[in-house]
Amino acid sequence: MLQFISRANPSPISNPWLEKYVFPGYYNPSLGEILRPIERDHRQLHLVDVENMRYHYALTLRHWLERFERNADRIRAQWERGSPPHLPALPQRRASRTSRMAPVRWYIRCCSRTASTTAPR
Repeated sequence: MLQFISRANPSPISNPWLEKYVFPGYYNPSLGEILRPIERDHRQLHLVDVENMRYHYALTLRHWLERFERNADRIRAQWERGSPPHLPALPQRRASRTSRMAPVRWYIRCCSRTASTTAPR
C-alpha cells in the first residue's frame, strides 16, 4: 500500500511559507507523477484501487493537534534548546518560545478544517 498527500496536477511551484516553517524541501506529487515511474520501472506492481482519504486525514490532523496541544510545554522546551532538526534556525532576535509553535499550530488547524469541510475533487 502506498499512501501519500498529493495534488490534483503536477506543479514545480511549492508553497514558500510551508517550505520555510513546516516542511522544508517538501513536494506534493500528483497521482500521475507517482504512477508513471511505477508503470515504467516496476512492471510487476499493479494499481488495484485509489481512494481519496481526505476526510480520514481531517481526523488524523485533529488527533495531531490534540497531541500537539497536550504536549505543548514539552515541545516548547525542546525547541528552546534549539530548532527542531528539520527546520532552519531562526535569527536570535526573532527566536522566541512560541516562534515555532504558532506556524505549526496554524497549519494543522487550517488543514484540518479544509480537509473536513471541502468536498474532494
